Amino acid sequence: MSVGDWEASAAVYFLGPPGAALPKSLMQTCTENDWSVEGRSAVIASSTMGRTREFVTRMDAYDLYVLSHKRPVAIVHSGGLHVRRSPVAAFRERDVVPLEAFFRYEAFSVHVDSDDFAGWDRRFRRWSAAVWCTSPTDPRCLPMHIFNSALAAGLDEDRKRKQFVAGHSHPTAPGSRIDDERFRWEAAPVEGRHAVRDPITIGGRAMEDGYHWDVTSSGRKAINAVSTVWRVNGHLNIYPDGCVRKGTRTPCEHSADDSKRFDERDRQKTALRLSANNPAQGS
Repeated sequence: MSVGDWEASAAVYFLGPPGAALPKSLMQTCTENDWSVEGRSAVIASSTMGRTREFVTRMDAYDLYVLSHKRPVAIVHSGGLHVRRSPVAAFRERDVVPLEAFFRYEAFSVHVDSDDFAGWDRRFRRWSAAVWCTSPTDPRCLPMHIFNSALAAGLDEDRKRKQFVAGHSHPTAPGSRIDDERFRWEAAPVEGRHAVRDPITIGGRAMEDGYHWDVTSSGRKAINAVSTVWRVNGHLNIYPDGCVRKGTRTPCEHSADDSKRFDERDRQKTALRLSANNPAQGS
């Protein structure tokens, strides 16, 4: 895809609290810029301790993350939305990621109530045209919702990227990364990039065809991928856009179909909750 085609393919998504409508001003701005715009409503879910939060659904989070590697995506959001790293029914606080952090290096993100919301469309255009990814080894190419790291913030600074590399380098294989869950991520050699997939772009740079990491574990551990959960006893292929390809001895413990059913259940529970809080709306 040429630079012009890349910029022209831009899409805008409004992510709002349950029941939120697509703002008319946003629709007008997108029309003026010839951008497509769609809305996605969050759902309300409970934690293992009974606490409730508003979440982007599992499949919306996954789909938008993948899409953000195929075209420039602007995430315009309101409320205090989050994403679950794990798709299980009741969330754990340690698996909760703020919406902005989830899309930190993949999409342009702006809150409708922020001081810098005015003029967001001009900044989105500049962001879409920029090339900031240095190479496939740039830490920002990693799907950070899967690669668990306490050093994931601030990687637009060269100093922070060097700290990240130092903190996650394998002691005997400098080209490999070790995440905080002790999974080893090793870039597959060219001859090992066997899956044919759509082109991926990160930070304005087209990734090498089929680029992925072979992810292994020293023990039989689970790895979360927003819409799926895998039990790694051998190896798993993980791509920069968060897609997972089953490897050897890696059964899927929670499938995308499971996530679709859980999302629908969350929507139904959210609708009942909203109806109970506003009886006139439910009548």
